[in-house]
Amino acid sequence: MIDYLIIGQGLAGSILSYFLKKLNQKIIIIDNKHSLSASMLSAGTMNYVLGQRLAMPADAITIIPYALNFYKEIEKHSKKIMITNKPFIKIFNNIHEKEWYKKRILQDQYQPFIGKTIQPNEIKNIKNPNGGCYINKTYQLDTPSFLNWFQQQLLKNNELIFDKLNIKDLNITPQWIKWKTIKTKHIIFCDGQNIRFNPMFKNIPFYPSQGDVLTINSTQLDPNKIINHGKWLTPIAKNYYRYGATYLWQNINCMPSQIGYNELIQSLKKLTSANFNILNHSSGIRMIPSDKMPILGTHPLNQNIHIFNGFGSRGTISIPYFANFLANHLVKKIPLSKTINFKRFQ
Repeated sequence: MIDYLIIGQGLAGSILSYFLKKLNQKIIIIDNKHSLSASMLSAGTMNYVLGQRLAMPADAITIIPYALNFYKEIEKHSKKIMITNKPFIKIFNNIHEKEWYKKRILQDQYQPFIGKTIQPNEIKNIKNPNGGCYINKTYQLDTPSFLNWFQQQLLKNNELIFDKLNIKDLNITPQWIKWKTIKTKHIIFCDGQNIRFNPMFKNIPFYPSQGDVLTINSTQLDPNKIINHGKWLTPIAKNYYRYGATYLWQNINCMPSQIGYNELIQSLKKLTSANFNILNHSSGIRMIPSDKMPILGTHPLNQNIHIFNGFGSRGTISIPYFANFLANHLVKKIPLSKTINFKRFQ
């Protein structure tokens, strides 16, 4: 019998498995090869200020250093570079965003993170009539490489099964849960958008949002900078970039949408005068809780069924911190904060 059966090997499932194993727990992950995973569409950026107002989330000072230390720890194990410090440019879309920059640059708590201004047309082939600024202390995770390394380690240890879990196939008792030939003390659902179809968590007020992303090829863009103008343009290899993402709230069908494609093309042409070729159009689904806080914890009627979900578009930043929190809660019985505990929706 194992200790934890984890459903999903995206960022949430992979990182949670790491912290559980550090606490000497036996785990197996079931994964559907990241089908429709928002993790695979992530830009992987981590920065302290964001949005039109260049606001700093209250938890940024805590969770971003924690995430950086975690990814550096994984780099030591993998002997691969997975996290890099990248120049990040915020384009001002209008005069209001420029005014917010002027306010933030005078506030002490923002000065380490908000850099020098960028003049219109300063960045080659980037259209920014209202200017822009550098955002300091910005990092980027190579999410595909990170997940691939985890996948290889899990396979090597016989801890990963490629399959699609059907809830009806679970045999649940108060002492254990059985799926096919696997018997486990606990099961943790880290399966992102698939939680929509799980009857055990049907009362969680999620707002699913589909995100479309383009992969493009261009020889006329800066290969060393991340550009953000409400959507992000990030280099992934020499002359290759990803651009996204959209937020589609209605008629979500789990497939790349024509609406999303059209929005991305129009927006990208507004951002750059560079020539580009479209190589791929993909999509994923983010699960955003009504209060925009992560969802961790144990089912009220089944003490061996747990959830780890609801990170929206901030998974790269927040998952390491909360994965450690949940692992210690499950193994060492350390209480969860009410603001993140699944029980807040009861």
